[in-house]
Amino acid sequence: MLSCIPETREIYNWRHDQVLRVIVQPIVEKLREINSSTPNTLVQKKWGKYQSDKGVYKKPEVSLSEKPHFLEQANDWKLIFDEDERTRQFPQIIFNIALRPDVVRYSETIRRIIMIELTCGKGENFEDQRARKSRRYEQLLVEIETAGWKGDLFTVEVRCRGFYHDKLLRIFNFLNIPRTKKKRTLNTAVLVSFKGSYTIWLSRYNKTWSDNWQLAERPGTV
Repeated sequence: MLSCIPETREIYNWRHDQVLRVIVQPIVEKLREINSSTPNTLVQKKWGKYQSDKGVYKKPEVSLSEKPHFLEQANDWKLIFDEDERTRQFPQIIFNIALRPDVVRYSETIRRIIMIELTCGKGENFEDQRARKSRRYEQLLVEIETAGWKGDLFTVEVRCRGFYHDKLLRIFNFLNIPRTKKKRTLNTAVLVSFKGSYTIWLSRYNKTWSDNWQLAERPGTV
């Protein structure tokens, strides 16, 4: 379909980056909220009322506490992604390498790093692409652990025809994105991917490609 356009890879990267903007936006907003608050190390659990043998409602004397969500344990989260206004490498404080996934978020306080790699294309070969990308970052995960950090890699997929893999929902749940924002982001990512594919199809006879089409706003900084 696009054999007449010399910048075919650039076109597919454009659609990928438009979808990536949508996915990164709620992550940026969540990190802003967390970085502006005080880190939590313990969360006190509230005891509910219960009935004793004497039929009297009372609270037990012992209080319980639990660890908060790992995101709330630090307020120095940083974010690097492909659509940054300036190109940045993988965090050198962790490991010196030229390879970098689409999205990298990390905290020096708790030595935790989360990486996201997006695939935006046909759904028929998603399994092969997921396996290939997982193999690409296997050694990086090993080096991260060796450096004393905890790393997580998520490979997520949004099809060019407007469907997403459940791993995208899983990463939003993992990052504690609110339910309404999560649903809106998923719907928008699907729509932007579909619009991007339609824009590419409309340009199938063009000899040159312009990336002036903006289907999603660029996320701000954390």
